[in-house]
Amino acid sequence: MKTRQYRSGAMLLAGVAMLATGAAALAVEPVTLSETVSYRPSQAESGAGAQKLYDRLQHAAARVCRLPGRAIEGQAYRSCADKALATAVKDVNIDAVAAIYLEKNKVADHEGIVTIAKR
Repeated sequence: MKTRQYRSGAMLLAGVAMLATGAAALAVEPVTLSETVSYRPSQAESGAGAQKLYDRLQHAAARVCRLPGRAIEGQAYRSCADKALATAVKDVNIDAVAAIYLEKNKVADHEGIVTIAKR
């Protein structure tokens, strides 16, 4: 039986548009970085496999959003890593991975609130 290895269309992409230098922020050309995460969809269907893939996507998102020589902190870094991870989870399109993402990224202010539309 052949097992096909998929490359994540979840190539993690990160655009970096601003660098802070001292008190002033300088605009720079956006830089797009990517990292390919290989996976087998069948291995990610179990809870443990989905968690392992999610962790790999999360680490890859962190790596592509790092700027050389800069501390891993700040709003720009967090925003970049969050967007890269969200895109990767969407691209792999595996329910178990999406469930982990949704569980870890709940918005506390909106828990328990349900909006119901009227006809």
